[in-house]
Amino acid sequence: MQNPVKVSFVVAMYNVAAYIEECVCSLCKQTLDDIEIIVVDDCSTDNGAEVVMRTVEEYPKRKEQLKLIRHKQNTGVKEVRKDGIYQAKGEYVILIDGDDYVDVKMAELMYAKAKESDADIVLCNNWSCTSEGNLFCPTLPEDISFDSDSIREASLNMEVCPTVWCRMIKRGLLVDDRMVWPVAAMAEDVVIVLAASYLAKRYAYTSEPLYYYRQQPGSITNNQSKDNILRRFSGFVKNNEVVLSFFAENGAQEKYLRGIIEIKMRAKNELLPLFPSCKYRKMWMKTYPEMNRVMLLGNSIYKSTFREKLWFFAQVLGLYPRFSRILLSKRLKPEPIWRWNAYR
Repeated sequence: MQNPVKVSFVVAMYNVAAYIEECVCSLCKQTLDDIEIIVVDDCSTDNGAEVVMRTVEEYPKRKEQLKLIRHKQNTGVKEVRKDGIYQAKGEYVILIDGDDYVDVKMAELMYAKAKESDADIVLCNNWSCTSEGNLFCPTLPEDISFDSDSIREASLNMEVCPTVWCRMIKRGLLVDDRMVWPVAAMAEDVVIVLAASYLAKRYAYTSEPLYYYRQQPGSITNNQSKDNILRRFSGFVKNNEVVLSFFAENGAQEKYLRGIIEIKMRAKNELLPLFPSCKYRKMWMKTYPEMNRVMLLGNSIYKSTFREKLWFFAQVLGLYPRFSRILLSKRLKPEPIWRWNAYR
């Protein structure tokens, strides 16, 4: 009788033939035996699928554990992840980007932590990989305790980076009828992480850096053309509406107001690089206009300092980015949420 699958790795692959071998190797070498590897090829135009099948040939015991799903048309990462999750059989799911890779002990360590803590979600630290080397990136802020309740509050209030790939999530949460999914190709992780975090009952954390996130200079998040900036902005706003509706339906708007303000400001500030144009400054002002008051006057959660008020007026006058960066050259406490994206 076949052992039950403990952890399903769902890999989103689109034109990453140059990196997918390293990714698949890191999964095939996992020290936990009872895993499955689901690679969803989103209609790639390169030979990534062939690389996947050639790579797994080197790991005979993993051949039956790897499943390659090939989309007939490009659907985007939001559908890729959902498709992989619904075809997964594991007790837990780890979502992977095809150009990244993981520590070979990732499944073993995170699954053991989940069982030890009876956790629905387990978080780990990660490495940010650039041409200059790997940078250690802690997932949780240093000033919170690592107990389940603190991790939940920090996750839902966006004090923790909302990335799916530093989390192992119980599959039952992801296929729950109450789960919601992103509708646009930007900030997809925010929707999945916030909804799953709300539905989860217990959380756990391992300090091990187990995920290697590869920084791609040519990615959509680093492309500063006007069309891409507007596409990102539109995607943020559309996915925000999913999250806001989810919180409203669950009566959680007031409890997680900090997280709501955070996602609104992330969307709003996608427009900052276009501020030489009066048209886009007006668009920024009209997007979640209630946030303008928060930036200028503060509220029960955020204090607005004199420097931050100057920053706000600098945006209105179109002085981004030079004057804004001078104003923000020193770290302020509490860290103002509206500075997200100011240093792209």
